[in-house]
Amino acid sequence: MLAEFNQQLPYSFEYLSNCLENIMILTWRTFSQHNLRTEPGADAPNPRVVGTTVYTLIKYIEDHIFSIPDIRTLAQEMHFSYTYISHVFKQKTGMTLQRYILQVKIDKSKELILDDRWTLSEIANMLNYESLQSFSKAFKKEVGMSPSEFKRRSLTAGESSSPTPEAK
Repeated sequence: MLAEFNQQLPYSFEYLSNCLENIMILTWRTFSQHNLRTEPGADAPNPRVVGTTVYTLIKYIEDHIFSIPDIRTLAQEMHFSYTYISHVFKQKTGMTLQRYILQVKIDKSKELILDDRWTLSEIANMLNYESLQSFSKAFKKEVGMSPSEFKRRSLTAGESSSPTPEAK
């Protein structure tokens, strides 16, 4: 949790809030005499299970971003129904699961672009985009510039912050 707090990644606040909520609930249950189990046949999902499901989804997505082709496959791999995880994720985070995956992919692609070990085509392929064009379109829609423009601007910004040979 400290690493998440220090890194200030997208949705860190929601992630940390969820973790703290789970800790508080589990602590209360541990030290109280009350039994909060949901009765069999109750309609409302257990909040602890919902929070754990969302945390598990977020962690799984971040750890497996290179191997998630789509949400239906993600749901199958995690043994949840597609509609359940979509609904629960939206309910707890306020954003769709598809949107979250897209943002994680874009953040990861920015890291890879700046790392400079891979071509844009390789990055698109690693992140399971159908083509370089579909990757570039998604990137531009999210970031406001193409991946190559992002790379050029980032390199230019990095160079302008370091002293030039003439300035030494």
